[in-house]
Amino acid sequence: MVLILLGAFTPLFAVESDSSADTGRVQTGRDIWVQPGEKASDVTCFACSIHVRGAVSGDAFALGGRIVVEPGGAIAGDVATMAGNIVVENGASVGGDVAAIGGRVRRFPQAAIGGDVASLGIGWLAVIALVPLVMLGLLVTLIVWLVRRSKQRAPVPTAVRV
Repeated sequence: MVLILLGAFTPLFAVESDSSADTGRVQTGRDIWVQPGEKASDVTCFACSIHVRGAVSGDAFALGGRIVVEPGGAIAGDVATMAGNIVVENGASVGGDVAAIGGRVRRFPQAAIGGDVASLGIGWLAVIALVPLVMLGLLVTLIVWLVRRSKQRAPVPTAVRV
């Protein structure tokens, strides 16, 4: 009985396979390559790099790696890296903004970028990381000071005889 029900409902869960379908890609520690003729929706990479020769219909993000948009490559959305560089070569295009925090943006003369370009070097990455730590340290210092202050005993007034 169970096998009959599974057989009857299997077509409802079938996924149609199409080699030209838009697919998102996420990798850790291994580079992502979008080859000519390939399409991807969003591309995300941790501790690796992204190389685009094909088309990305969404955004591209790399943490601890670089993003290279090669000739003929196109990214429709935004491009961002943290602790990595971005290179947009001649004949490549980015439809949105390009931002590198803790890295640099290199834009070739015949590269097309539709949005803003921002590059905050490694010094800014240190500031962004250190400011919350300093604030946390100040908060802990304040709490310790308040606790110690509340535990100090007030001097007992002496009685004056007349």
